[in-house]
Amino acid sequence: MYDIGRKYKKHILLLMIMLIGIFFVYQNYFLYQSPIAKVKKVTVTETNVVDREASTQEQYYEQTITARVMNGEHKGKTITLKNDYKYSAIDTEVYRRGDDLFLTESLGVITGVKRDKYAALMSAVLIYLLIIIGGRRGILSALSLMVNMILFIAVINLHENSGIDLMKLCFILAAIYTICTLTLINGLNRKTIAAICSTFLAAAATIGIFSLAIKYGEPADYASLDYMVGDQNLEEIFMASILLAGLGAIMDVGVSMAAAIGELVEKDRHIPLKQLIKSGREVGYDIMGTMLSVLLFTYLSGLMPMFLIKMKNDISIFTLIRLHIPFEISRFLTGGIGILLSIPISICVAAVTLKPGRKKI
Repeated sequence: MYDIGRKYKKHILLLMIMLIGIFFVYQNYFLYQSPIAKVKKVTVTETNVVDREASTQEQYYEQTITARVMNGEHKGKTITLKNDYKYSAIDTEVYRRGDDLFLTESLGVITGVKRDKYAALMSAVLIYLLIIIGGRRGILSALSLMVNMILFIAVINLHENSGIDLMKLCFILAAIYTICTLTLINGLNRKTIAAICSTFLAAAATIGIFSLAIKYGEPADYASLDYMVGDQNLEEIFMASILLAGLGAIMDVGVSMAAAIGELVEKDRHIPLKQLIKSGREVGYDIMGTMLSVLLFTYLSGLMPMFLIKMKNDISIFTLIRLHIPFEISRFLTGGIGILLSIPISICVAAVTLKPGRKKI
C-alpha cells in the first residue's frame, strides 16, 4: 500500500507541475513585445465579393472581432478588428473566440496567432506520458529530446552568425545526437556502444552513396527547394537535411538490433556467432517494412497540405510527383537506403561486440 500511495503521489505531483507550466504559458503575455489581444466575440457576415480567378469560385466573409489587449501600454483596452477570409481559408485565416492575436503597434492589423499555449499543452502531454509509461527511461528520453532541440538551435545559430561550413556542423551534430541520445536512454554498456558504432557506419555509408549519386548523376535544380533564397549553398543544405532526416531511423534500427542480439546472448551464452547473425537477420526482416513505412508516412504527412493546395489549382498528382517533390522523393529513398544498410551493419557490429566471451563494460 505504501508503494502504491507513493507512486500515486509522484504522478499527482508531476501532473501539478505540468498544469502549472501550462497555466504559465497561457498567461505569459508579458514576455512578448508585440501587442496581443484575446478574442472575446466574433461576428461573421458574407460579403458580395467572389473570387472568380480561382479554379472554383469562392465566397468571401468578413469577421468583426471584439478583443481585449492583454499586454503593453494599452493592456485592458477593448478594441474592434476586421478580418476577411475565403471559404477555403487557403491563404486567409479564420479567428475564433478565445484566440490570442498578435497585432501591430497601432492595434489595427492582425499579424498572427499566438500558438505557444497549444505547443505547451501537447509537449506536457508527451512528457507526462513518457514519464508515467517509461519511468526512468522516459525521463531520460524527455531529457534527450530537450538536449537535441537545444543543440539543433545552437548549430543553426552558429552557422548563421559565423558562416562555419554547415555540413561539418551537421556531422558533429549527428555524432553528438547519436552518442547523447543512446547513452542517456540506454546507459553506457556494450549494447549502446554497438548501437553507436552501427549508426555511425550506416550513416557514413548512406551519405557516401548519396554523394556518389550527386557527383556522377545529373545536376539537380536546387532552385526548386522550398524557402531557398539568397546566395546560400543549396547543395550543402540539402545534403545536411539528408544526413539528419535519416539519422533517427538508423539509430532506431541500431538499438533494435543490439537489444535483440543482446537478449539472445543473455538467454544462451554459448550461441554460435553464425546462429546469432541468422537470428538477427530474422529480426531485421520483421522491422524493415515497418521502418520504411514510418519514413514514408512521415514525408507524406508533411506533403499533404501542398498536394491539396496545388491539386485545387488544377495541377495533377503526376505533375506534382514529377516536378514539385523530387527532393522529398530523394530524401525518402536515401533514408530507405540508410535503413536497409543499417540492418546488416547493425547485425554484424552487434554480433561481434556482444558475442559471448567478451568482457562486460
